[in-house]
Amino acid sequence: MLADVVGEISIKQKLIDELEASQKRLRAMRAHYEEKLCTLANKIRETELERDKVLANLGQLCLTTSTRFIRCIHDSVT
Repeated sequence: MLADVVGEISIKQKLIDELEASQKRLRAMRAHYEEKLCTLANKIRETELERDKVLANLGQLCLTTSTRFIRCIHDSVT
């Protein structure tokens, strides 16, 4: 009877140890996931800012080019 109780305690202790180890792995995986998610969100934000700058520069370039083209046509007509 005492051996059965000791055996059950041993089994339950092993289960507790496995559960604690699983929780530790889960916390580590979660921290890693959240870190990666934050890194990716920052990269997306940086890429969007870069895209906006390129589009603004492209718009300015098109406006300047159009203005020069119109002046060229106007100068050649007059």
